[in-house]
Amino acid sequence: MLILYIGADKHDASEYCPGSIVCLSLVEKIDAKIRVQDCNILTIDKKLPYWLAGTPTLVDDAKTPMTPLKGTRAARHLQHMLREQCSKNKSHKTEVVRCKQRVAASTETKHDDVEPMGDDTAMDEEPMDATSNGANATDYTNNGKVTEADLQHFMEMRSRSQATVKVLT
Repeated sequence: MLILYIGADKHDASEYCPGSIVCLSLVEKIDAKIRVQDCNILTIDKKLPYWLAGTPTLVDDAKTPMTPLKGTRAARHLQHMLREQCSKNKSHKTEVVRCKQRVAASTETKHDDVEPMGDDTAMDEEPMDATSNGANATDYTNNGKVTEADLQHFMEMRSRSQATVKVLT
């Protein structure tokens, strides 16, 4: 587990040092579990380890040998972790969007492929779309193009249908 050691500012003991403040702000944004330890509390009970000679200091106690990252190196390591997290989240969100687009594309009706109905169709009936939920195929198009309102309407109807596809996020 990662442990971030933080300490008080040399000029104002009521505040943390600038490096600790930067690292704390990064830790708040990172999903990974990082334990934060205030060195001021540690010095009450015992002497600090030899490698803990300044703050901020970041260590991974699961790694051997343990290599403490001090000051700017600690902040840069946390920045790197945050960048990796953001890129993973973006790629995950992009994949979810692509999956939703594939699902939407597979449910679209191509009107060019539909043959005209014969004379045996009643005049008041209109062609049904591929979802078979009672909506007219012509309700979703505006001069051959799907508008944002049409898409929202279609998505609502699809979510109400029994054949809803669930995308895991």
